[in-house]
Amino acid sequence: MSRELGNNEEENRRHTARKIGEEPAQDAPETGNAAAVGEGAQPESMIEPEDAPAADVSASGAGPEAADEETAEAAAQPELNCETCSEPGDQRTFGKNKLEEPLRVERERKPWSTKKKVILIVIIAAVAAAAVLTYFFLGQSRGLAGDDLRQIMDNGTFYEGVSIEGVDLSGKTIDEARPEIETKVDEALKDVSIDYKVNEDTYTLTSAELGAKADVDEALRTAMLYGREGTFAQRSQAIETARMQGVEIEMPFSYDQATILASIQANDEKINIPAQNASVVINKQVDEDKLFTDAGIDYKESVTGLEVNGQELADAVYAQLEQNNFEPVTANTQVTQPELTIDQIKDEYAVIGDFSTKYASSAFGRRYNIWKMADIINGVEILPGETWSINEEAGPRTYSRGWKGAPGISDGEYKEEAGGGICQVSSTLYGAVLRGEVEVVDRSHHSWPLDYVPGGLDATISTGAPDFVIKNNYDVPIYIIAKCDGEGAKTIQVQIYGPKFADGLTREFTSELIGTFGGGKVNYIDDPSLPAGTEQTIIKEHIGKKYQTYKHYYDADGNEVKVEKFSVETYDNKPAKVRRGTGTVTPETPVTPDPTPTPTTPETPVTPDPTPTTPEPPAVPETPATDPAAGA
Repeated sequence: MSRELGNNEEENRRHTARKIGEEPAQDAPETGNAAAVGEGAQPESMIEPEDAPAADVSASGAGPEAADEETAEAAAQPELNCETCSEPGDQRTFGKNKLEEPLRVERERKPWSTKKKVILIVIIAAVAAAAVLTYFFLGQSRGLAGDDLRQIMDNGTFYEGVSIEGVDLSGKTIDEARPEIETKVDEALKDVSIDYKVNEDTYTLTSAELGAKADVDEALRTAMLYGREGTFAQRSQAIETARMQGVEIEMPFSYDQATILASIQANDEKINIPAQNASVVINKQVDEDKLFTDAGIDYKESVTGLEVNGQELADAVYAQLEQNNFEPVTANTQVTQPELTIDQIKDEYAVIGDFSTKYASSAFGRRYNIWKMADIINGVEILPGETWSINEEAGPRTYSRGWKGAPGISDGEYKEEAGGGICQVSSTLYGAVLRGEVEVVDRSHHSWPLDYVPGGLDATISTGAPDFVIKNNYDVPIYIIAKCDGEGAKTIQVQIYGPKFADGLTREFTSELIGTFGGGKVNYIDDPSLPAGTEQTIIKEHIGKKYQTYKHYYDADGNEVKVEKFSVETYDNKPAKVRRGTGTVTPETPVTPDPTPTPTTPETPVTPDPTPTTPEPPAVPETPATDPAAGA
């Protein structure tokens, strides 16, 4: 370091001398240099040639003119003492720091060597190559489209280690892989399901009920493009990962919200339980052999309702499936309370209509029909606002349907027919309906008054028409209770069980004959099978009658509170029906006796057949009667 510093000082001295037009002293003693520089002086042999500073000046980039200007400027400066390197009057030596500044200037102006230039070029080339390689490996991203994509899809093979649904696709084409993948998907779909809970109950939705489908094409496409898209480094890394560790491509499944909702709604009856009021239960007791029917009154507990919003539940199931979450879904439920409890029913209900009739003299067929019809209507419930028809309830009366033959009014006369006698049931029911103040929609009386109910208070029915129709005009259900004993008491009782009357009164009905009309009318039917002058009465005359019916109100002690006219019922005059003989009698021709009798052989008597022939009974008609008075 000392040598270098000495050389630099010497060079600086020479350079300064040239600037002022002097030549450097050739014979300057070494000691002079040593003294001027100090202990940092170098040996003489290490001093660079004299021409080096001159070359350095020319290399500084200044032309001749610049050199002259520098020379003139130097001449204007005070003369320096070369030995002491000090300004006149200044005894201080320059020292090391005084020499370094011009030395740095000279160094900065030195041109680069060839070696340095080569090194710089190499460095620049290396940086450029690194940038190119970095872009190639990390920056360049490839995506397949158009013909390239079609070529890969049609002919490409899957990279080693790529699989779908556990099926190894290594080296296969899409067409080769598809059958096995589709089989696996079908098996996988069988296992796709999700549960939903409604309170303590759990219901399962299968893949079909979820509308589950697998997109096999999309999965195969994703698998084929694996390792073929992205930067070179990304593609390389993906291929290596598949080869070393294996890669499972996820099969995309989709679900249908509408199908899910429909599947949930299919369970509406199970998951949506409407609140149910407590209700009346009619417990029937029936014995056909004894022609007996009866009913007891019981009650059914109310049910708390449970409502589930199906759309909300379906949305929750779908959202969870979209997250590939198959945990059970709990439905939100809303509880609804019934409006009527058992205690309320017991306090509200009572027998509000009650009426009985007798049929002690009736034959078996008529008693059987009365029992059968009573059993049909026994326990019938009529909901609020509902209209009920006895004909619709009973259906057609025919022998094939189990009805017996019994007298009924048909075509103005009594004839045996299937279901004869059932009008006594409809008339008894009418009496109970009136007392229960149930609305009557359709009712007709018979052709003439009958003896088992007061005049004007009967109701006739027949298959097809006429009918007896009522409507529940209360805001709670009403019930028909029929009690029949066809072998013992031979009575029928019908009750209406419904809401108690607000006034606490019971109702009764009576009727009064207020007039008659007609009489003496006969309808003759000529009958040639009868001898002329003879008559046969088919049915006697029924004179016209008019009845006034009354409605009575009684308190709990049986006292009549009030009475009011209810209706006027008029039965038309029905003339007698008589068959009149129109046949003729042919007189016998007299026989002339033979004067000469011819002896004859006595005739052999014929022995009568001991087994008499029983006449075949007439065929029973299947078509029911349609006369307005039928069924009496």
